[in-house]
Amino acid sequence: MARFRLNAGPGTRAAARRLTLLLGGSALALLPFEPAAAADPTQPAIENITVTAQKRSEDIKEVPLSITAISGEQLKEQHIQNYDDLARAVPNLSFANGGGTGLDKLELRGVSSNADEPTVGLYLDDVPITTRNLVNTGAAQPQFFDIDRVEVLRGPQGTLYGASSMGGTIKFITNQPDLDNFGGSVLSTLSGTEHGGINYEEQGVVNVPLVDGKAALRLGADINDTSGYIDHYTLDGTLAQQGVNDEKTYAFKAALKLQPTDDLTITPSMFFQRLHSDDTSVYSLPPQQFSENFFITEPNLPKLSQDKEVAEPGRDTVFVPAITVNYDAGWADVTSVSSYFWRQFPRVQDGTYYNSVLLASSLQGLYPNVDPTPIALLPSTAYITPTTNTYTQEIRFSSKSEKETGLPYSWVGGLYTSDNHLHLSDQEYISNLYPTIASLYGADPNAILGALTPVTGPLLGNLVYSQEERFDQRQYAVFGEGSYHLLDDLKLTAGLRYSFARASLGGSGGALFNADAPSPFGDNSHSYALTPKFAAVYDVADDTSVYANASKGYRLGGPNSPNPQFECSTDYQNLGITGTPLTYGPDSMWSYELGSKSRLFDNRVVASIAGYYIDWKNVQQHIYLPTCGFDFNANVGDAEVYGSEAEIRGRVTPELTLSATGSVNHSQLTKVLPGSGAEVGDKLLDTPDWSATFGADYVLSLSSQWDGFVRGEWVWTGASHGAFGLTDPNHQDPVYDVFNTSFGVEQGDLVISIFAKNLFNQDKTIQRPSLLSANEGYTVQPFTIGLTVSTNF
Repeated sequence: MARFRLNAGPGTRAAARRLTLLLGGSALALLPFEPAAAADPTQPAIENITVTAQKRSEDIKEVPLSITAISGEQLKEQHIQNYDDLARAVPNLSFANGGGTGLDKLELRGVSSNADEPTVGLYLDDVPITTRNLVNTGAAQPQFFDIDRVEVLRGPQGTLYGASSMGGTIKFITNQPDLDNFGGSVLSTLSGTEHGGINYEEQGVVNVPLVDGKAALRLGADINDTSGYIDHYTLDGTLAQQGVNDEKTYAFKAALKLQPTDDLTITPSMFFQRLHSDDTSVYSLPPQQFSENFFITEPNLPKLSQDKEVAEPGRDTVFVPAITVNYDAGWADVTSVSSYFWRQFPRVQDGTYYNSVLLASSLQGLYPNVDPTPIALLPSTAYITPTTNTYTQEIRFSSKSEKETGLPYSWVGGLYTSDNHLHLSDQEYISNLYPTIASLYGADPNAILGALTPVTGPLLGNLVYSQEERFDQRQYAVFGEGSYHLLDDLKLTAGLRYSFARASLGGSGGALFNADAPSPFGDNSHSYALTPKFAAVYDVADDTSVYANASKGYRLGGPNSPNPQFECSTDYQNLGITGTPLTYGPDSMWSYELGSKSRLFDNRVVASIAGYYIDWKNVQQHIYLPTCGFDFNANVGDAEVYGSEAEIRGRVTPELTLSATGSVNHSQLTKVLPGSGAEVGDKLLDTPDWSATFGADYVLSLSSQWDGFVRGEWVWTGASHGAFGLTDPNHQDPVYDVFNTSFGVEQGDLVISIFAKNLFNQDKTIQRPSLLSANEGYTVQPFTIGLTVSTNF
C-alpha cells in the first residue's frame, strides 16, 4: 500500500518539495510499473476528460491551469453528496461549515475570507449561483444528481469568470438532452447512520426525444432524507429528542433542447430545490459558564448532544431558470446565456446565549444584589431570512478550434452583466421578558432596561433586536482571451477583463440591542477592476506538457451596516477604532503557477502537479465583535499563500486502478492594519496545512454476465485554524482522517453496491463554529452503511 507522510507547520516548504518529488513527473513511485517496460496495448486506458474551464470544450491536458474534474459516475461511486465530501476528494479545496447543508463557506488554495464577497465562484452550467457570505448563510449547494462532471478550477479566474473567483471556481456541468435517443436512469439508496437512523435517496431521470433530431426533453427528480444524529437534552439533563438534525431535500430539473436548424440550438432549463432541516448539525461543547454557579451547557452532556432552548430549523430554496442559445455563425460560435438565480433561506437561530445571557450579564453589573439567572434562562428566538435574486446575461463569441480552422490561434470574448439583490431580515425576541423583569426587580421593565441604553422608549413586546437590510449591486464587464501557437509545441495565451460595479446598502433597525444604530441608514460604493492573465503551455512530449501562468483576481468593495455604538464601544476600543467603517475597499491578488500534466503508458497513467505563489493585497475580512456580538467587513492587510497539489491515477492492470492526491498549503498575513484583531504571521482561516488521499478500485469477472468490484478511499486532512485569536475555542482545528469503501456487482447498466462512509467512525470535533456566541462543535457524519441499486435504460 502506498504511504503518505506530509509534514505541516514550519516544514511546509520542505514538505512541498518532498511531495513534488513523490508525485511529480510520471509519479511512478506510487505504482508498480517499471519505467522501461513496454506498454501493453490490450490493457484499457483511462478515459480522456473534456472540460469547459476556458469557456470552450478542450482536453483537460491542454488547459494551462490546475483543474480537478470529477465525473458523475465518480460522484456516485464515491458517494460524494455535499461540499464536505467534495472538499475531501479535491486537493486544496476546504470548507468552514456553519452547522449543516447550505451553511458551508468554501476556500481554494488557502484563499480564505469570510467577508461578504466569497472567494470561490459557483456555477450551475454557465449560470452563476454565488451568494454573499453572511454570518447565518453559506454557499448554495445543488444536489449532485444527473451531473456529467464537476470541474474545480484553482487559482484566480478573474478574466473569464470575474469577481468572487479569487481562489477559483467550481462548475457543476449537468447532462444535456439527447435529441436522438430515449433513455434515462434510476437510483435508490437505503442506509443507516450510527447514533442516527435510516436515510434514503430516490432518483430518476428520463430523456425523451420529441422530434427526431430537432427537440428533446430531459427531466429529473431527486428525493433525499438524511437522518439526524444530534440528540437534544433539556437543561436539567433529560433526553428530550433523538436525531434532531434530520434533513430532507427535494430537487427537480428540466431542460428542453430545440434545434430548428443545424446552426442554432436553444435550451431553456430550470432547476428547483428545497431543503428542510429540522435543526443544525452542531453539538454543544461544555462547559459554557454564565456565572460562578450557572452553566448554560452542562459539563457532563454526552457527545453529539445539545441542550439549547430553541430549535434551529431552516428551509433553503433554490430556483434557477435559464435560456442558453448557441449559434454557429461560421466564423465563430455565438453563445447567449440569460439566467435568474433565486435563493431564500429562512432560519430560526437560538439567541439565548447571546441575547438572554448578555442581557442578564449586563443587568447583573447594574444591579448586583439581584440574581439575573431567570433572565439568562429565557429562550431567545432569532428569525433570520436572507433572500437573494440575481439576473445575469452573458454573450460570448468563440473562434473555431485550431484543429477545425488549421490556423495557429483561437480566441474567446464577450460581455457580461448582472443585477444582484439581497434582502436580509433579522428579528430577535426574548420570551416572557417583561413579566420576568417586573417580578425580579419590582419595577417598570422599561425603567430597568432604560439604564442599559441611552435611547429611551418602551420595548416592542418581546422584540430585543430588529434589522432590515437591502443590498443591491450591478456589474458590467467586457472580457477576452486569445491563444497563439508560437511554435508547434508552444502555445501562448493572454486575456483581459474590465469590470465596473456599483453597490448600495440601505435599511432600518431598532429595539433594545439596536437602539442607537442609525435608522434608516444607507450608503453607496463603486468598484473598478482590470484583471489580466498570461499563460504558456509547452509540449515536452506527446504525452507530457508543462505550463506556467500568471493571473489576477479581485473582489468588489462595498458598504457596511451600522452597529450600535453604546454596546460595541468596548470592542471598538480594543481594536483601536472609533466605530464601524462606512465602507470597505476591493482587494486583489496576483497568482503565479507552474505545473505539468502527463498521460503515460498509452493513457494508463494520468498525473498532474502544480505549484503556486499568491500575493494578496488589502485582504477583505469579516471582523467579529465578541462583546456586543455584532460584526463588520474591513480590509485587514496583506497576505501570501504558497503551496502545491498533485493528482495521479493509474490503471495498474485491467482489473486494478490506483489513485492518489496530495496538497500542501501555507497561507499567512504579512501586513495587518489597525482594527482587524489579527497579527502578522497569523494563518488564514479554515485552510488545512496539508491533505492526502489514496484510493483503489478493483474489478473482477464473476461470470459471463456479472462483474464484481471493491473500492476504497482513505482521506487525511491536516490541521487548520478557525479563528485568529489564540484564546478562541476554534483557533486550532485538528488533523483527522476518513475511510470510505464499497463493494458490489454489476451486469451491464445494473449496479448493486453496498457502501460504508466513515467506516472507522471518526468522531473528532473538526471545527467549532461560533453561532450567536455559543461554543459548538461540528464533526464528520458518523459511520453510515447502506445499499444502492442503480441502472440506466
